[in-house]
Amino acid sequence: MPPRNQPEELIGFDEGWGQLSKFILRGEMIVFDKTGRMFTKDEYSAHYKIVYTMATQTPPMNFAEALYNQLTVEISAVAARRRSTARKELIDLYTKLLGAIFKYIDRFYVVRAEKTPIAQVVENAFNLL
Repeated sequence: MPPRNQPEELIGFDEGWGQLSKFILRGEMIVFDKTGRMFTKDEYSAHYKIVYTMATQTPPMNFAEALYNQLTVEISAVAARRRSTARKELIDLYTKLLGAIFKYIDRFYVVRAEKTPIAQVVENAFNLL
């Protein structure tokens, strides 16, 4: 953590989303293909911090909306690939994985902007309603 007088390092959208998209892809493989090792607490924490930092930076570097929009696109792509073979319990696990990392977006941006919660976006994408 930087000293109080020194601001945190800014994270650009491409840099941050590049790391998050790798996390999302790896999570998809872990959940649906059962390949790879589960994330450590440190990995969860590091990716949560990326989301938090990107969503709390001052404009024009605040990427809360862009993160939400890109995540919905990514969820739709995963659902298109996995819809025919995904069981409800795997979809629930994937929802939990995304919810852990994007919790800040769900708690603050989604509420403030009156958007669909991330869990609901996943359910809609997988046609679980």
